[in-house]
Amino acid sequence: MASDPTLIELDSRRRASLAKLAKHDRYLASEEPDGTIVLVPAVVITELEARFRANPELVAKVKDNMAHPERRVRHARPSARRTKKGSTTVKTAKTRGKRG
Repeated sequence: MASDPTLIELDSRRRASLAKLAKHDRYLASEEPDGTIVLVPAVVITELEARFRANPELVAKVKDNMAHPERRVRHARPSARRTKKGSTTVKTAKTRGKRG
């Protein structure tokens, strides 16, 4: 749905305020051959998420697992022990069974 045209003027540094029109925080801007400026709402994602989304098999697995929570398996967290100074040390295969 198009809105009524709004006149936008540039300041002395060639900046424009989109406060009256903008509904999003980020846009990709492009310029058409006739000089028309096109703003498309955009989001920023990490490279890791982009690689995940580019892997349809992995996306399908995650969606399937989310649709079937009864198949989820809880994994125990590694236990932690207190040191003499009160900080926490995570037990590893090397530290298990040793006394500090």
